[in-house]
Amino acid sequence: QVGYHVFNHCHDFAEDRPGNWAFLEEIISKKFGQELIPALYPVKSNCFYGVLNSKDHQRLDDYHIPEKNTMWLPNPVGATGVVILDDPKATRNKIAKNLGLDPEKLITTYPVRVIRRKNIGEFILLAELFKDRSSWLVTLAPKNPVEVEPYEQWKQFCREQNIRVVFEAGTHVDFEELLASSDFAITTSKQEGFGLVYMEPWLMNTPVVGRKIPYIIKDLEEDGIKFPALYEKVSIPGYNNDYKDLDDESQKAIIRKARDDKEFRTNILSHNSILDKLLEKPGQDIITHNQQIILQNYSVKHYGERLYEIYKSFA
Repeated sequence: QVGYHVFNHCHDFAEDRPGNWAFLEEIISKKFGQELIPALYPVKSNCFYGVLNSKDHQRLDDYHIPEKNTMWLPNPVGATGVVILDDPKATRNKIAKNLGLDPEKLITTYPVRVIRRKNIGEFILLAELFKDRSSWLVTLAPKNPVEVEPYEQWKQFCREQNIRVVFEAGTHVDFEELLASSDFAITTSKQEGFGLVYMEPWLMNTPVVGRKIPYIIKDLEEDGIKFPALYEKVSIPGYNNDYKDLDDESQKAIIRKARDDKEFRTNILSHNSILDKLLEKPGQDIITHNQQIILQNYSVKHYGERLYEIYKSFA
């Protein structure tokens, strides 16, 4: 007999967190002798799964979850419309004054709570490479105690090396005003579940630049959203790995060398020509185009209608 219907809207997967996965194996597989995947994702006629992106949809398909039990349900963007500041110039001047920014420079903001997968070392490298053109801000500190120490070490590194990054900017000024006053919103994240950072800033007339996460961007581009200035890799002369895959100490050594060695700095930029476009603002036509698609496909209203249809199908 079938009991209640269960709908699990999956946001994060243990498979993407090695520590979590090892813990589950220890408990479920070794202690209780159960196969891990069937225990985590039971196949039942009344058990359904919602996923945020096509990668996770494929993941469940690989686990032999029936197609009829898997629903694609992206998260909504919270904003209900395009954010328009009453007095953009005055707001920007206020932001610059409160945060001690050079009013002549661009403002590039990473709207994120800094945890390790957000790849803050890459953001700091870009801040050093483009320090003459832009101020560089990150909005929030981590809450997870495990994440605090590496975050504080990066802050200390910037102080010691005299690298100008404004940390925790979101605690000193209004977040919406900050993002709407920024010239660019940037992400250097290595991993996202949904990728809200790739969408929300457009609704504040702020283009999104930075690192491309292919499995996130694939879905958004298929919806028609345009990203003129995303890079897939940061190559460093003398290193085989993408910068994001280097440990913190290697990243710090590269930042120090980029600061002190003009030729090395130039070589980094020549190895990554896409960075030439990083701080080039797209036309208003692209910004408006993206806003229309986001409001149409990722609104709370659209999400609610989709969720209602899913629940109705259980009746």
